[in-house]
Amino acid sequence: MKMEIQINKKLKELRRKKGNTQEELCKYLDISVQAVSKWECGDGLPDISLLPKIAAFYGVSVDTLLGVDEDAKNIRIQKITDKYNELRRCQPNPDGGLVLDHCIDEGIELIREAVKEFPNEWFFLQLLASDLWWKSKSVCDSEKMVLLTEAEQLCERIMNNCTENRWR
Repeated sequence: MKMEIQINKKLKELRRKKGNTQEELCKYLDISVQAVSKWECGDGLPDISLLPKIAAFYGVSVDTLLGVDEDAKNIRIQKITDKYNELRRCQPNPDGGLVLDHCIDEGIELIREAVKEFPNEWFFLQLLASDLWWKSKSVCDSEKMVLLTEAEQLCERIMNNCTENRWR
């Protein structure tokens, strides 16, 4: 597995989250504004000896700064997605059609756990809302309302918090 260091994106993200300027980081590190500007534009990288200081300034680990934990997160998300796809693959029905609710309960449970672990992973929220909607098609009215209400809340969460149009 190849790890891509994209410190420029992480620096911009951390600075915006903290609500500070490039100048504030420069003063803390005792370096020029041009240096930080180059890092954020992807035109250069900070000296390795500055990484612990930059991480301390933002209150994160050097791994976070380098995106190492991002790689681990992406691997975990892929494993959950693969497990879900294996569980939910459509199975042939004896009458020739496809069984669309194959292992739907197991899929819902898996994705509910994934949402707890990754509360802002919009793909998982959308997947859970979709499965809850599908499941509501095959249950009694009282259970149907519970499932549809949960699905609606997930969709509202996506609409209110996600900026990516493909999930909205």
